[in-house]
Amino acid sequence: MDNNCLNEIDNKIEQERRDYKGPHCCMTMHYGLLSDKNVLCYNPKYREYGVKIPKTDRYAEMQYCICCGKQLPLSLRIQWAEYLKKEYGLTAPMNQDKKNIPKEFLSDEWWKKRHIKNFNNNKNIDHNNLKKNKGFHCCLRFERELLDNGSLLLYSSKYREYGIKIPESPAFIEIDYCLFCGKSFPGSLGDEWLNILEYDYKLEWPDSKDKDQVPKEFLTDEWWKKRGL
Repeated sequence: MDNNCLNEIDNKIEQERRDYKGPHCCMTMHYGLLSDKNVLCYNPKYREYGVKIPKTDRYAEMQYCICCGKQLPLSLRIQWAEYLKKEYGLTAPMNQDKKNIPKEFLSDEWWKKRHIKNFNNNKNIDHNNLKKNKGFHCCLRFERELLDNGSLLLYSSKYREYGIKIPESPAFIEIDYCLFCGKSFPGSLGDEWLNILEYDYKLEWPDSKDKDQVPKEFLTDEWWKKRGL
């Protein structure tokens, strides 16, 4: 495929991105929810976006899109319970009143019908304070998640890549923005890693047959910090 064809495809995709009108924040998130069903999820009932926790029905809620960095709508989980109590007298919709929940409250119908928009949901999240972090990564919440051995998130210091683990696989989905503070991550240095090893060290297959010859500095972040990348 020649460069003209590739440019034409890139321009077409970019135009589709610009023309995307929803229902989600961006086209990448839209298709991510369709293709990465074991990783990403959207709960229309509560208007929540999340990263699935393997072997459970729970998920880590996202405050920002990992694809475009936009702040996502605030969760309506509390409002869901408040409306059921106010309009239907259901004080325990998660357990004994579960069978009495009207059908509209099992989907996004209830909040769309009431034209509920993006307002404070009393979750006491201080997004400005969340972004204040003197550590290596973008925010305190992300720092804490990386320290958790069971976390779904990962950071590859060798390639300077951030991602979400794919259950039962060594692979991961690379993310461009923090799901907690919305900050853009620095770009991956995977291509630079390969290029330097190929041209400076003559290693054509540093990830496979030449693996044992890769200099120690290239196994951590030492190589790109040393070069000011």
